[in-house]
Amino acid sequence: MEKPVFVQLYCALISLGAGFAFGLGYDFFKALRLRFRRVLFSVFCDAAICFFAFAGLFFVYMSVGEGESRFYITFCAASGALLYFLLVSRAVLLIFTAFLRLLAKIFHKLALPVEKFTKISAKAIKKVKFLFQNACKRYRIKVQGELGAKAKPSENSRECERTRKNEAKTRRSRNKNRHTRADCLRRSNSGVTEATGGGRTGKA
Repeated sequence: MEKPVFVQLYCALISLGAGFAFGLGYDFFKALRLRFRRVLFSVFCDAAICFFAFAGLFFVYMSVGEGESRFYITFCAASGALLYFLLVSRAVLLIFTAFLRLLAKIFHKLALPVEKFTKISAKAIKKVKFLFQNACKRYRIKVQGELGAKAKPSENSRECERTRKNEAKTRRSRNKNRHTRADCLRRSNSGVTEATGGGRTGKA
């Protein structure tokens, strides 16, 4: 179905604008890739720009072309992207990179107090943890001391009984030693008296 000339001109202008928009998106993702420079992120940017390109072209075909595939729509979109890359791509890429640098500086300045707060909070958490551990240790020592104090009387009584038994044994052993010494002295004295008595009778 043929369309009027002004409708076709309108479709061509919209297709040119779509190509120009594709160039803008490509430079924006290119600036992101140059800023971060990571393989996974670059792959994500390439996939995103391809998705937006096909989505934009499909939208132009469905809205402007009324679901019909027109060669001039594709040609005008490609020519719009080509004009963008030839004329304004470098300047726009520099603007995007400068904008991303400015955003990075702003986020860095905003992140400084957050980093300080996180460091201070980490130190405070460490101190609280240390105090809590010390309190737990003191409480354990206190509980163990109370349990030991309760258990000490029985142990002390046992030790007292043991010491008493040992003292009794030592007393008995001392008494035995005394008796044996006394017996030895008596025997030695009796032998001496017998010897002196015998000598006196012989002289008489």
